[in-house]
Amino acid sequence: MFEVSLPSMTAHTRVVVHDVPVAVIPTRFWENFQKPILPSYDIKISLPNLKVLKNIVERMKNISGFMVISAAKNGHLACKVETDEVTATTYFSNLEIENTDQRGQRNNDTYNEEDEEVIEARIDIQKLVTFLNVQQFTNARVICGIVHGQAVHMFLKEGGGMLFRYFIPAMNVSIL
Repeated sequence: MFEVSLPSMTAHTRVVVHDVPVAVIPTRFWENFQKPILPSYDIKISLPNLKVLKNIVERMKNISGFMVISAAKNGHLACKVETDEVTATTYFSNLEIENTDQRGQRNNDTYNEEDEEVIEARIDIQKLVTFLNVQQFTNARVICGIVHGQAVHMFLKEGGGMLFRYFIPAMNVSIL
């Protein structure tokens, strides 16, 4: 089942629910299917401890329904919520950056430490909370890929394989 909601600044939220049948494909048949085409990320950054991040996001969702996630190529990540009355931001630093070229492929070039270009996307905070409920994967590495102003894509990796992907589209809603 898919539930699509369009939040608004008023009390009216539109929700559409679709029941979609799903068939689980056995691993022996996986090679017969093509991997999905992923967007070209402007930045891919590792996330801090999911329990810490979840605690912060849970508190911030009481302030606003939207969050701006921003990252810089020097390893800084910020989670910001804002309303007419208040702006609250939490900063994380020294996070690992995955260097990518324009096609989203690994690149051996290193970024300048002084590079302060900020890549950001405004997302529905409840969708982020939903992703953060996967925190039971204790040994997993979580990567956040951001397409500036368009999407946030979370990758939960464990060992050499991919466990879970979560795509959050950006919201183009003006707060102020």
